[in-house]
Amino acid sequence: MKEDFFSVNFLIAVALVLSIGLVVYNAFLMPEYAPVAVSYMPEETTSSSLSSASDNSGKGLKKDPDAKVSLNIATSEELQTISGIGPVMAKKILQYRDKVGVINSLDELMNIDGIGEATYDKIAPHFVLD
Repeated sequence: MKEDFFSVNFLIAVALVLSIGLVVYNAFLMPEYAPVAVSYMPEETTSSSLSSASDNSGKGLKKDPDAKVSLNIATSEELQTISGIGPVMAKKILQYRDKVGVINSLDELMNIDGIGEATYDKIAPHFVLD
């Protein structure tokens, strides 16, 4: 009888320790989940878009002063459509994004080498966070 009581208490204690261990692991040690946002934009096949595409052939994408680019999913070419971002800066932004995973705030752009306050003020309005 006393052995059964001891066995039951022992099993309860083991279950409690394991439960606490799982809670601590999930709360502090488990890597943060960072979902990847993917958006698809339909292609335009109107004659005006075809003529503008032929005008820009070989030059890459046209820099648009009103362009809004998703910072977390943009390609190098899409980043370069923003005035003030060339191939080198686009590469730095992509490397930073790959390093941190998801950019949660536009202020994180200031962590990238080559982006100071003046550059940040120029390019930040052209980004959106998805």
